[in-house]
Amino acid sequence: MSTFIARRLAFLVFVTFMVSTLVFFFIHFIPGDPLAIMLGDTARAADVAELRTQMGLDRPLGEQYVRFLRGLVHGDLGRSLRYDKPVMEMVLARLPATLELATAAMIIAILIAIPAGIMSAIRPYSAFDHGSMFLSLVGVSMPSFWLGPLLILAFAIHLDWFPVSGRAGISSLVLPAITLGTALAAILSRMTRSAMLEVIREEYITAGRAKGLTERTLILKHGFRNALIPVLTVLGLQIGALLSGAVVTEKVFAWPGIGRLLVDGIEARDYPLVQGCVLAISLSYVLVNLAIDLLYAAVDPRIRME
Repeated sequence: MSTFIARRLAFLVFVTFMVSTLVFFFIHFIPGDPLAIMLGDTARAADVAELRTQMGLDRPLGEQYVRFLRGLVHGDLGRSLRYDKPVMEMVLARLPATLELATAAMIIAILIAIPAGIMSAIRPYSAFDHGSMFLSLVGVSMPSFWLGPLLILAFAIHLDWFPVSGRAGISSLVLPAITLGTALAAILSRMTRSAMLEVIREEYITAGRAKGLTERTLILKHGFRNALIPVLTVLGLQIGALLSGAVVTEKVFAWPGIGRLLVDGIEARDYPLVQGCVLAISLSYVLVNLAIDLLYAAVDPRIRME
């Protein structure tokens, strides 16, 4: 196990380096001058040139890249060009809001998808099965930038049940969590159904019935646990997607998370801020997948990480 964890941590360092490198060069190749955006159209060329020198943006790109990597090793992501604050401080301040939204969306998705997938597998091709799979197809096909405004119109404006936007308590979390969790619930329910259909046809399930085990025990204790591996795999990938998908949802609902901060940084051509936000999202992918890999051994003792 220790060898496996060491390999994954080394992989995390490699992914961090590659992502930071790609983001650094991509963001610098985007057209537009961030300093001109900061100072406005009426700024004098001399003022723009002076600010560029102060921030080190007049240096060769290679020198800027080396300085960026040196700061990254020491946990320094630089200062935001737009807000003139440390990027690390800004990312850490927005991280709890994004984690709160992603956790709520994941809980909603699991509470809907797991029971629906199990029931569909127990009663394949029934009316419930066809209905749940149709709804899952609708959920997968429905983009968050369309579902979000639709929920706002229905439940925030017309019914006045929830706030339109912002982060002010549990009530303001409901609509963005539903928006973000809908696609995850759709994908997870289909995977749960597929995995359970394979498991309940195994011989040990038939043997359990012959021994007089109840259907509830067979399905939940023996069947579902053996079907968890593919479900966990999809769940791990989708948790990472929740954090990246939160970019659109946070913008729609004005949720003060990393996603909204990333969009603001892109609009302002704020190089350090965009690099910090993308780096945080990419690291979340690696850490979540590491956690899922460790869960494999807990769910199925036959799996060895070494």
